[in-house]
Amino acid sequence: MSEERDLPGRMKRSAGGAWSLLLVWVLLPVCYLATDPERNLNWVFGIGNPPQTWVSGHLYLVLLMLAYPLTVFMPTHFILKTAFNGR
Repeated sequence: MSEERDLPGRMKRSAGGAWSLLLVWVLLPVCYLATDPERNLNWVFGIGNPPQTWVSGHLYLVLLMLAYPLTVFMPTHFILKTAFNGR
C-alpha cells in the first residue's frame, strides 16, 4: 500500500533523470554549433586544448553524448542511491 502512495514520487525522480539526459543531448550540439573550437565549451571539441583530431568532430560529439550518461549520470545515480539506502 505504501508503494502505491509513493508512485508519484518515484515517477518524478525518473522524469528528473530523463530531463537531465534531454538537456545534455540538446546543449552539447548547441555548444558544438555555436562556439569556436578555441573556447571548447563543455569539451565538445575534445578534452583540453587544442581540439582533438583522432576522430571527426561529429563522431566525437556523438560519443560525448553517449559518454556523459554512462560515465557521469549513471555512476552518480548509483552512488547516491547506495548512500541514501535506495530511498
